[in-house]
Amino acid sequence: MKRYPSIEKPWMQFFSEEAQNAQLKHETIYQRIWDNNYNYPIHTALNFFGNKISYAQLFQNIDRAAGSLTALGVKAGDTVACFSVTIPEMVFTLYGANKIGATLFTLDPRRTGEEVEEMVRSSGAKIALVIDLAYDHLRGQLHAQDRPHAQADEDARSQDRDDRQCGLLETVPFLRQGRRDRSGPLRHP
Repeated sequence: MKRYPSIEKPWMQFFSEEAQNAQLKHETIYQRIWDNNYNYPIHTALNFFGNKISYAQLFQNIDRAAGSLTALGVKAGDTVACFSVTIPEMVFTLYGANKIGATLFTLDPRRTGEEVEEMVRSSGAKIALVIDLAYDHLRGQLHAQDRPHAQADEDARSQDRDDRQCGLLETVPFLRQGRRDRSGPLRHP
């Protein structure tokens, strides 16, 4: 008989009975980070190799990512593929997608062409965001995907027209050109 950790939950032995029976709040990860930190705008939210990002900056960048995704036609229930390493822009995009009700499907940009093609196809991703370092490597595989048109902003001139038509965007220009979410900075979802 095969054992399944997700069913047996062996880690629960390390929690108190109270913790094991606690009811979790039904909220998004964006709501959780907002509720716990909006009163601390100058506190450090992220420390990326000495580059400290405050909660105010984090929420502003989340708003930019949410606005950019919305401007590209991403809406609640959509999936966005993100080929990136763990950098602040990926964190902003994760929370930005969550804020608008979309799912960010993160993928290792070092994957092979066949893996990329299958993962993106099976995820049903509307667009793919690609870290600039992996853009040339992944471009061909993602071109084969048939996703709706996604228009990038000014930096789109540096990409081929075909890239924009298949929904392929570089992550960093996407965030730099982000439009502010209509809710504005530091407002509850």
